[in-house]
Amino acid sequence: MNGYWGAYRHIEFCLAETKQDLSHEIESRITRALQDLFDKKVKEIITTMAKTAADEAIREYEKMSAFKINSVSYRPLEAAA
Repeated sequence: MNGYWGAYRHIEFCLAETKQDLSHEIESRITRALQDLFDKKVKEIITTMAKTAADEAIREYEKMSAFKINSVSYRPLEAAA
């Protein structure tokens, strides 16, 4: 039995040198999963912020567009000063 475990440890050691062993594979999967979750959450936050900003910009535009200019009068430059 010790011979089998010795061979297994040797194989794992050899694979670890090229990061192809089980622990590196598991670490890689966990890292990818965490990165995917992070990316998804950041996209959600940015989307929410963009929607909120767009809604606020539309409200501000509507407020600004509610003001109507009745007339424009022109005066000579001397009269304006």
